[in-house]
Amino acid sequence: MVGKPRFESLLSVGESGIISYGFGEGTDTVSLGKLKTSSFIRSVRALFAGIVVFVLVFSVVPIKPTANADAAITTLRIGMIEPIDSLNPFIGVNDNAYIFYGLVYDFLMCVDEDLNPAPNLALSWHVVPDELPLGSVWQYNLTQNAYWHDGEPFDADDVVFTFNYQIGLNWTDMWAYQPYTVLVDSVERVDEYTVRVHYKDFQGNPAPASYGASMMLPIVPEHYWSKILPSAAGFSHTNPKPLGTGPFICTDQTYSEFLTGDRLILYRNPDYHGFTDFGWDIKFERLILEFYLEPSALVTDIQRGGIDIAELSPPHYKNLVDWLAANPTSSIGIDNSLKCTQYSKEISICMSDQSGADTNLLRLDPVVRQAMAHATNKTFICDAIFKGYAEEGASIISPISPYWYWEPSPDEEYYFSVEKANELLDSAGYNLWDDDHKYRKSTPGLSFQWQDKTYTFPDSKVLEFEVVVEAELYEDLEVYNYLEEAWAECGIKLTPRVVNSALWGVIVYGGYFDLTITYWSGDPDPNYLVYIQSTYSLNGWSENWYSSPLYDENYTNSLLEQDPVQRQEYIRNCQYWDYIDAAFIVYCYPHGCHAWRNDHYTGWGDWKAHPGRSLANFWSANPLFFDLEPVVGNAPPIALLDNVAGPANQSLTITAYAFDPDEDEMTYRLVFGDGANVSGTVPSDGEISVPHSFVNATTYSMELMVYDENSADAASAPATIIGPGGNAPVSNLRLMPDSFEKLSAGRDIGFTITGKDIEDDTVDVRLDFGDSTASFSDTIWDTEVGFETATDHAFDTDSDYTLVLTASDGHNTTVMTLVLAITEEEGGTPWMLILGIVAVAAVVVVVAVFLIRRKGAGGREEEEIRLP
Repeated sequence: MVGKPRFESLLSVGESGIISYGFGEGTDTVSLGKLKTSSFIRSVRALFAGIVVFVLVFSVVPIKPTANADAAITTLRIGMIEPIDSLNPFIGVNDNAYIFYGLVYDFLMCVDEDLNPAPNLALSWHVVPDELPLGSVWQYNLTQNAYWHDGEPFDADDVVFTFNYQIGLNWTDMWAYQPYTVLVDSVERVDEYTVRVHYKDFQGNPAPASYGASMMLPIVPEHYWSKILPSAAGFSHTNPKPLGTGPFICTDQTYSEFLTGDRLILYRNPDYHGFTDFGWDIKFERLILEFYLEPSALVTDIQRGGIDIAELSPPHYKNLVDWLAANPTSSIGIDNSLKCTQYSKEISICMSDQSGADTNLLRLDPVVRQAMAHATNKTFICDAIFKGYAEEGASIISPISPYWYWEPSPDEEYYFSVEKANELLDSAGYNLWDDDHKYRKSTPGLSFQWQDKTYTFPDSKVLEFEVVVEAELYEDLEVYNYLEEAWAECGIKLTPRVVNSALWGVIVYGGYFDLTITYWSGDPDPNYLVYIQSTYSLNGWSENWYSSPLYDENYTNSLLEQDPVQRQEYIRNCQYWDYIDAAFIVYCYPHGCHAWRNDHYTGWGDWKAHPGRSLANFWSANPLFFDLEPVVGNAPPIALLDNVAGPANQSLTITAYAFDPDEDEMTYRLVFGDGANVSGTVPSDGEISVPHSFVNATTYSMELMVYDENSADAASAPATIIGPGGNAPVSNLRLMPDSFEKLSAGRDIGFTITGKDIEDDTVDVRLDFGDSTASFSDTIWDTEVGFETATDHAFDTDSDYTLVLTASDGHNTTVMTLVLAITEEEGGTPWMLILGIVAVAAVVVVVAVFLIRRKGAGGREEEEIRLP
């Protein structure tokens, strides 16, 4: 499973045999084994990604305010369900991470709105005509106008370094972009702004590369990454401040924002080379990626105007569509269409016979897999689970790429038929039944052949398989529930093994499973997606351990073929063998379901006609961002919610604050996290105070939504409820500036700190201002009405500053963070950007246990999460 989209345009071959794109002026299984990556390494990679999720989940950071655009800083706010899993472009896996990388980093080429390769750092490229065989050397002519975000100039040395960093002895460690680097032999610096890449075949001989115009990997700065060992770059380096040449710039706060997991704030790169090279422009100053724990809150923010654009899950998108039908005058625009990333969902069947004694090798029988395919009602999955926002699947390459897409003929198709599935299993010797006559068993002595091996089972064995499902992916859980019931109709028994993402990676990339449910994304060029089913990806990107000589033969030919028509045949042959062998049962191509605010921005365009405008286009320089025009209008309100702490079954006071820059009337809805909620009108002074009692001693996630006529803001905070004998942390902790309207550089801004400790303990407070100056500290005696202290501070320059307030009562520590948007213009109307309130009820110790297990005959520890 990966989050890397790619796409292909057809290249023409001229009379000279040179394949070019310009802008403006100017095999056998023994040898394959040498290329394998160890499963140990892949397991560590998966665990690293999962540890980030683990820390985010268990660090008690239940915040979800919606960002507000500063009146002086035009902002685009993008809502996302899944946080990115790494700031490091060599480690991150999920699609949102690759959207982030495409904002910060540039690639040699990007993808235009029609999914064709287009110039980026490389202004043009071509096959070098005097290097034989033709196509074995590609030349890339680079821009002279790009600078790294730290001001250092970009040149050919950075491109040479980026490739050399990932090839040769480093190829195993640098796993992320192996489908591109697998054929790279060497990289030559021709001059300061020209490089040549030399390609080879799997025997090391010079050979043409068919995908030289689609090298979709981020270019990184030599002066930074040369200090990082490849083994660290591929598995552990956090990359706290990503440094690219892309259209958006990270800040000194990026790493802390990433750890918080709530949002990432990027700024327009004023020196972006695309402005000079191509005449592009970005008409907003700031971009915020908002990550939502609760999908329904994302829908609410789109409806109320709290964010500008979001990708929604199919059920929530359906709810929005229904709402729009009842509200036809809404300013919300929507689109659902095939993702430009060739996104597909599949049932992955492990084809390794070294999967351990707890697994069932009957899955290797081709007839069993064919029966599974026939027993899968793809129409039902698309309609019931994906609410009709999906197309039935066949091949791992999506029909969004019609030139490369293959679909089975009626004679080849595994059409839905329980009768056909039963017929196949009966004829193959699975005609015994368990005691309840519910599940099939093999006849004693059953044997079958897969590839070059014969498998024999002396004893009768039940057709029972364990399915590994990621707990975080609700659609996968629903698909599993459907399969368990549907496949039982032909006598196949399924049992669930629901695990978190980190453990999923260990199990799947280690090959310790029967079946799993997964997804894939890929480029417009098919190279990436056909690679992951080849033998070359075993112990690496492969999720089903599939290996087929016929598949590999066509894949290898597709890599070396320069004729697009012949290459198309090889690519479609790969899909044919992958489908026929049924190691991947691709059940659907989900649509991207997006919604945006037409009253906030114009220029969204037609995504169906031009799919490269989609938010999912993360191959750098997404054309969408260069066409958006902000609409001057209503400023959204500001919401601030205090944490609360105290005993169970006791009335506690939840306090909040709301401010509207336009002085509009506001309403609010406060959700307590225990099933109760309250709504009302925000008082004229902005203070909201609501009593509430919580029944159980636990931590609840509260959420406040504040609405004006056209937009909204949200804030979240925890309610830490203790049992008898417990000590409550500081409650109702708040940090307030003296003005929402004059947050300017150079001015002494007053800050008031308030809170309450129920046990009336002495409270030590510390306020860090986020600008490397001395912090403020105070020790306060709490009273019956709480405590209060104050300080002031002046910020030197305009920027976003993350302030961190810590309050300790000697037993527990409560922490809140907020970000102030500071402007240099005195007397203007910038207002506070509340980016997070984090309350930690106690010191949380997170112990990550790394269980990396080699394949063997021994039993497995039950570290997974099992759901009833």
